[in-house]
Amino acid sequence: MSTKNSLPAFTEADLKRLTTPQSFDRGKSYYQGEAIENPIRQGDKLSADCWGSQRYRIQVTLANHDISQSKCTCPYDWGGLCKHQVALLLTYIHAPDSFQTLSSLQEKRLSTCSRFGRLSLSTRQ
Repeated sequence: MSTKNSLPAFTEADLKRLTTPQSFDRGKSYYQGEAIENPIRQGDKLSADCWGSQRYRIQVTLANHDISQSKCTCPYDWGGLCKHQVALLLTYIHAPDSFQTLSSLQEKRLSTCSRFGRLSLSTRQ
């Protein structure tokens, strides 16, 4: 079963509308270079690590054909989504089954572990 079925619709055309051409092209290169690690989804929220000049943490909340919230730990501030967010969203668009699906309880554990600089995907209850 595809994880994409339960998420809002989001296409490459939607993504291009939210980025500069440069950010889209660079993000596509990151996606093709498999820079996205640990892609996770919880409901309509996506998160992952992206390796560029260093590790960046990305979070995006999808709405139907749009994004309701997004953030990245990179310093990008030139309009639209950064290349790391583009890479995450291209991963969602083209490889939705690569995302690990977490419940609310698992997400809380993940957040606690990542605050201490360690990403853990423990599923113990």
